[in-house]
Amino acid sequence: MPRACIHIFLKAPRLGSVKTRLADTIGKQAALDAYRSLVSRQLSQIPENCDLVVNHYPVESENEMRAWLGEGYQYRPQCQGDLGEKLAQVTQDHFDRSDLPALLIGGDCPGLTSQLIAKAIISLQEYELCIGPSSDGGYYLLGMKAYYPKLFADIDWSTEKVFAQTIAQTEKLGLSWTKLVELTDVDDAKSWRKAQEDYPELGGLEKQHGSCRARPSD
Repeated sequence: MPRACIHIFLKAPRLGSVKTRLADTIGKQAALDAYRSLVSRQLSQIPENCDLVVNHYPVESENEMRAWLGEGYQYRPQCQGDLGEKLAQVTQDHFDRSDLPALLIGGDCPGLTSQLIAKAIISLQEYELCIGPSSDGGYYLLGMKAYYPKLFADIDWSTEKVFAQTIAQTEKLGLSWTKLVELTDVDDAKSWRKAQEDYPELGGLEKQHGSCRARPSD
């Protein structure tokens, strides 16, 4: 499989600041445990030959992230602004540094496996863009092999229009693209219960906050 760089967007694991919709139902501590377990599972699915960068928020949270995930990753702060500005900044910075394809992901989609990541990377040998749609109208993965400055423009972020508008923008720019299977992010109690049914190991990961597999950095 070709090499690629995966950029994962994560928040610092602070009580009350992660999985707030889920916390409204199951409580802040249980939501924090769920968040930690989801991230741990996602990091375990990163293919061995891929670089991984943890793009963390807030800006000053690097020490918290290192204490949580360990020293085996690259850490970079997310910029201020909406999601589109964050994605654009990370993508531009990546291609200023590297000619490897870039995959942008979050930490809350337990169905995103190493096999699916590999499929996305391989697809970028043929297509300029690879996108994994989520059931809420957004996307759980965006892969590209160059920086396209206008790709993140004219998108209603945090709405059910994100995927459709991104595809419209992709076609407007004349980029070739391919789509992965639709998956579900964990955002509320219903999706969390379903994730635990589908991936029983998530419950065991809740208490293994520092167990993410260490990986070499650049």
